Amino acid sequence: MNSKFIYIFVLYLFYSIGTSVVQSVECGSNAPPLGNYQFLNPTRYWYADLYYEDSNSSLIDFGAVGRSSHAVPEKIYSYYQSASTRMRFTVNDIYDVYYTFRDYSGAPCNRTVVSNTKTLTIPYTKIVQPLCLYTNATLTPINNTQINTESFTIQSVAPQIPNEMIAFTPTFQYRVKSNGVHSITFLNGYTFLIRLQAQNPLVPSLSFSQGIIGSNGTVAILNYQSFSSAHLYDSEGNEVAPIDPSTMTFPYEDQKVYTLIANSNTCGAQLMTISSNLLPVLRNKIHSSNCQDGTVDVSFYFDNNVTGADYSMYIQNGPRFMVGDILTFQRGASLTIHLSGQFQVAYNFITPNLGTNFTYSIDAIPTCDTPGMIKIQYNGNYSDIVVNNVPMTNMYMTLEYGKEYLVQTCGDPIPIKFQRVPLYSIESTSTDCLGISTIALQNYNLFNEIVIHDSNLNINYTTTDEVIRSTTTCSDAVTVNYLFINHGITIDNVTVDIYPGETQKHQITFGSCPPIQFPLTSSNVKNHTTYKIIQPAVCKDSFMVAELISVDLLDLIYLAINNTTPIGFRNGQIFLPVGKYFIVALYQTKVSRCFSVIDVDIPYSKDYDLQYTVTNQDSTKCNQPTGSIVFSNFSDYHLLAIGEQATSTGAFTQLAVYPDGYSIYFNHTVCGVGLKIIPIVTDGQVNLEEIYRPTCNNGLGRSDGIYRVKGKDRLGNDIQNTSVDSFNSNYYIGGMKLIVNIPTGNYNFKVKSGDYCQWNFIGTAQTSPVNFTFSIDQPFRYQPGSVNFTTNTKIRMESIVAFTSQSSYVYPDYIGSISSDNRGVFLYDYNDYCSAFVDMPKNPPEPDFQIQTITKCGTKDKTLQIPQSIVDQYYISTSIGSLDSNNQIHTLTNVDFYFTLKATGQQYTYSYIYVDTPLSQIPIETSVTSETCIGTRDGSITITNQNPDFTYLLFDVAGESLLPQVLKGRWDSLTSGVYLLATINNTDLTCFTSSENIFVNASSPVITASVINQCTPGKNGTVTFSTTQGGNNMDSIYFVGGAEIGSRNLTLAPGSYTVTGVTTSSSCRQVVSQTFTVLSNIVEAEVTSSICATASIVIRSELQSQLVIRLFNVTNSPLDGNGNLVGQVINGNTASISNLSRGTYQFTVTESSGCYIATPQFNILECPTQPPTETPTQPINQSHQLSPSSSLLSIMTLIILSFLMFN
Repeated sequence: MNSKFIYIFVLYLFYSIGTSVVQSVECGSNAPPLGNYQFLNPTRYWYADLYYEDSNSSLIDFGAVGRSSHAVPEKIYSYYQSASTRMRFTVNDIYDVYYTFRDYSGAPCNRTVVSNTKTLTIPYTKIVQPLCLYTNATLTPINNTQINTESFTIQSVAPQIPNEMIAFTPTFQYRVKSNGVHSITFLNGYTFLIRLQAQNPLVPSLSFSQGIIGSNGTVAILNYQSFSSAHLYDSEGNEVAPIDPSTMTFPYEDQKVYTLIANSNTCGAQLMTISSNLLPVLRNKIHSSNCQDGTVDVSFYFDNNVTGADYSMYIQNGPRFMVGDILTFQRGASLTIHLSGQFQVAYNFITPNLGTNFTYSIDAIPTCDTPGMIKIQYNGNYSDIVVNNVPMTNMYMTLEYGKEYLVQTCGDPIPIKFQRVPLYSIESTSTDCLGISTIALQNYNLFNEIVIHDSNLNINYTTTDEVIRSTTTCSDAVTVNYLFINHGITIDNVTVDIYPGETQKHQITFGSCPPIQFPLTSSNVKNHTTYKIIQPAVCKDSFMVAELISVDLLDLIYLAINNTTPIGFRNGQIFLPVGKYFIVALYQTKVSRCFSVIDVDIPYSKDYDLQYTVTNQDSTKCNQPTGSIVFSNFSDYHLLAIGEQATSTGAFTQLAVYPDGYSIYFNHTVCGVGLKIIPIVTDGQVNLEEIYRPTCNNGLGRSDGIYRVKGKDRLGNDIQNTSVDSFNSNYYIGGMKLIVNIPTGNYNFKVKSGDYCQWNFIGTAQTSPVNFTFSIDQPFRYQPGSVNFTTNTKIRMESIVAFTSQSSYVYPDYIGSISSDNRGVFLYDYNDYCSAFVDMPKNPPEPDFQIQTITKCGTKDKTLQIPQSIVDQYYISTSIGSLDSNNQIHTLTNVDFYFTLKATGQQYTYSYIYVDTPLSQIPIETSVTSETCIGTRDGSITITNQNPDFTYLLFDVAGESLLPQVLKGRWDSLTSGVYLLATINNTDLTCFTSSENIFVNASSPVITASVINQCTPGKNGTVTFSTTQGGNNMDSIYFVGGAEIGSRNLTLAPGSYTVTGVTTSSSCRQVVSQTFTVLSNIVEAEVTSSICATASIVIRSELQSQLVIRLFNVTNSPLDGNGNLVGQVINGNTASISNLSRGTYQFTVTESSGCYIATPQFNILECPTQPPTETPTQPINQSHQLSPSSSLLSIMTLIILSFLMFN
């Protein structure tokens, strides 16, 4: 029964604790009968359940039928909860189960019980894959004692392929309509997934003609050259004669189902079920709206020919009607129109609350004291219009300032309200009452009085404190100075005496700000504590006795070594072993708390080792303690004790294992008082063998890691009867000596044998994360696809979920049914309790078919447009018909497009998902003009694609008022802000209403601060301000730090500042602010060489910014920087310029903002015939007063050089 498919078989081994548990097994006598071992039907195709008793006292072995080896092929074990064992392994055959029992000491028994009456088999299906789609695959599902059924149901898991087949023989043929994952279900409900994949992509590419609904059309095989013959049969089995056999074109009737058989050398016979299901598009027309009774008159019609179609129409819960009948409905009613007979489709509509088409304009603008006037343009009787429940008598209505008017004709009332608010711009340096705010009003001339009210009562301050006088005791107060500063202004300056840790309340009042209380605090301080050695440590195991010294010693409440381990003290004395420590002493008084940190280094004076002999636990005698510690020269000891137990012979015997070490206190004639820590361990050799490195930690204390305990006693025999400490007992399987599912990270295991043998394992469980490598099997850009994957380590997959889409996992390495909208990650469940999130594999690029969806207002159908370039490259067919002469297709349902590349025959599928939008949004195109400045009221909105059947309404940002239209679809005199544009269709139910927000912006001024940093000590930086708006310069008044500056230029010390500018133009008065920073970038220059036709310089600056170094010849220019440029270096901090003529020179250094320094002038002399051997160096001068090279110094240098050359 070998198969080319390898499956993982997981065997659950459960035991229950109770009276029936076998505590030990006498070999050959008390083995549990086979009846105690129960097999259950498998629920997954890679495991079965086996329940049995006494799992810790049994070993399980597996052997295949007809094989001699009983080895487990894949040694991966796993553990699940405290009362079960799970083992998994790779198999591809039928397996028997063998039980090997052990006696009470753990030794294997001589006999083995074989479960030959219950043979376990992995369920699987042997598959012969189909040649092509629409041809048969041969399937052979397993049929054995575990799964014994006579029928199998198989179907595709893809929802768009309603394909199902039931077979009644173990081997059967299945016609495959889609590649990918299919499910096979046995009669008892057991289901698992298989993968079917056609070996060749050839399929007939069909095209349906655009026939009249209800009449005959044609269907043709576009790629007929690939087929030798084709036959079409109707649902009764009658063959349909072709219209053109050479192009394989056949006639068909709409709404009928046919079977197509296409024969080819590649695929043989491919059998397809085909049909064309064209649906009519129902349209409607609103004829009129009756304001008096609130009704709407509507008729329905088709936009395509339905001649010869058998259908009827009716309203749900209403009468039947015909095309063209005028029906009356209440406004706002929900309608469902049904087509029955040949067409089975329903349409949903909602009748609108239509309003009468009117516009209005403002003849006179109202003020606070004087009402204005509105003129309404309306074609009907003005008595139809009701304003605040009063009918109008003419076209004029009064408009009072701030009053709301509800104007109603048909439909809901429309509000009109005129209430202009002050237009202003504001900039503020802070949000508290100490901040500096600047407000510029635009339309102040419209109001009699404007009041600005400051309602801010919460004030924040920057508080700084400084300890002026220190203290050495917790009982002394600390003098603290508190300075309150806001925006550089000192608000309060107070000095108080406060105890460490104490809090006082301080109240301050400034200007018009309300009184505010602030807590004044002082942190805990360090107490001055020292120590004095009373008795030094003699040997390396001896104690030192020290005495603490502090004025607050009576208030000492806590003492700890290295801030973690508390130590005892008595009368200020402490005992410490040899070593380096820091001791933390904590004091608590009635008014405060303080602490001290003491660094202690305890040496010893004699290299004297205590002599003793250790005997560890005997690993062959684990039923009794055998450890001992025996000290030599016992007469030299005044005391030897473990805890309260002292020895009178120098020996401690019958000691149990204690790896951390026994603490033995001693008083020795040479070393004095001290402590010796001596561990007792178990002899023999025990180690952990890593069987399976953990790949995960599920966060609940489990991983999938597996380790085996391997050990020999001191005689070389296997250590038996092992266990682990109670804390880790859930991770140990005694019979198999396995430690399983330990959490990743640090572990600490105590492996025991008997009552007294123990081995400690302290380490770190390293993890080896699972890495997934994907390969695309079937792209899923336009249709469900699939991927294959591999992992870097062996795992057993449980399930896979692809987020944002469906997916189907087929063991061992295939994921199918990945929908085209998948853009998430995969979640893998594996090895019982592990999960991994893996990024979605990237879809390989596919052709972009550039299908455009066109939705027209007033229609429920969608028009799908294919570009001509795509039509030229591909055979194109769809699930509902073929393209028309404009390369379009109209649909009311989902559409599958089939693209076959003419050059290669490669086929692609694109699925269009239809979304019903009964209330289509009306497409609105607008042109918006912004305000030239805040408050100029010259913004406008114009609808550029107006429709005479539509009504357009514009509301202000809050939706409180309808705004007047200068012309239909145009609004002027708008301020900047957000407006709501509503459109109502008066003629069609499916193109009902639309609304969208329109933004009108306003140009704002921009302040530019051009900063030149400080680069010379004692000299400030400079800043120049300018204001522009829309590319034009604006005159402004500038404020810095709340003070007005008299010009556009200002010198400032390094720091951050805010400039506020108020534009002074009468047509555009606004305020704006800008934060800028003046940096300190002190530049230092050192001329390192200035002789022999070469000048060199080294630069240092505070900031790592670009520097520009220039050298000028200033021989004939007495002023700095007016010479001739002879060389420069950009973005460097050194420069060396050669080939200079005799004369006077000067360097300048310019940093990034434009600030520059100039070095002192220096002279360049002509070079001697021999080059100088050394160059004098000038020291750095912080003030840049560098001494120039004098002529006398140059002459002396030449004389010395000449002397050196000739001697």
